[in-house]
Amino acid sequence: ELSRTTTINGILVPTSGSLNITPTESGVISARRVVEGQSVKVGEVLLVLDIEHKSVEGATAEIVSMQIEARLESLKQERVSKDIQKQQQEISTNDKLMSLRAEIRHAEGELLLHQRRMQLALLNVDRFSQLAKEGFISETQAQSKQEDLIDLKVGAEGLERNIMEMRRNCQSLEQEKLTLAGQFEAQGQQLDRDIASAKQEASENLGRKTLAISSPSDGVVAGLDMYPGAQNNSN
Repeated sequence: ELSRTTTINGILVPTSGSLNITPTESGVISARRVVEGQSVKVGEVLLVLDIEHKSVEGATAEIVSMQIEARLESLKQERVSKDIQKQQQEISTNDKLMSLRAEIRHAEGELLLHQRRMQLALLNVDRFSQLAKEGFISETQAQSKQEDLIDLKVGAEGLERNIMEMRRNCQSLEQEKLTLAGQFEAQGQQLDRDIASAKQEASENLGRKTLAISSPSDGVVAGLDMYPGAQNNSN
């Protein structure tokens, strides 16, 4: 992506007369886009000039570019890591929910069985109480049936409490799942913004490194003696 333009030595023959093109900055020709005799339109790129400045450490834009690329790569890796972490968290939470729901179904089945046994135990209590009154069985035998009914009631109450607790845990996991999904989404969006910003910075840095030399008008290239690798000095 080329974001700046300038001029360079050469001759462009427009529809009326000729036009000399002079450079505004010094640099090295990195690409030649036209040949002599070629028709060009206004704004068409003729040459690409490398205007990179040097520092003690080396090419300034190149150093900045390496730093940006390193940061961009780190952000991309972090984005992938977040996606993996999100998937692992979702799998873990879904496994917990699946296991908990299976336990709830099992407990509900046991509770239903207890309730049926309680109905039978209640009938037995009434029947054995009547038999004890009529002297067919002892009071101890009748009382044992009442104790069986009490045990079944205690067991059913315990199952009901366990089911309620597991349902609360299930709701908590569902809420945790939504909260974590929101957190991962926000983190992912922030990383996407950081990646976009780094890409924009890289593009702007490239614009500082190179310069597009464009045609100022429609015409035909009459003379252009600049080739890739040649040094161009501004006037």
